[in-house]
Amino acid sequence: MPWRALPTALSFSLIISLGLVIAIFLLSDPIPQDRTYHDFVDQRHVLGLPHGLNVLSNGAFLLVAVVGFVTRVGTHRSPLTVPSLAP
Repeated sequence: MPWRALPTALSFSLIISLGLVIAIFLLSDPIPQDRTYHDFVDQRHVLGLPHGLNVLSNGAFLLVAVVGFVTRVGTHRSPLTVPSLAP
């Protein structure tokens, strides 16, 4: 749905809601976090990377993202086009 097609009241309420959320984040204190949160079990260095296997395991996600991007670009469609449900 394009932004211009939204009714005025709805777009106004979305802007106000977004402003309130941003204000809450800016005015509130940080959420405390346990100091051992990033103390991963795997402490080994692999290929010079600390926590190497934790870092390198994200390669599978990168591979899927690249394949999806290449597949999507290969269709030559705009990423914003939505197929119409009308016959």
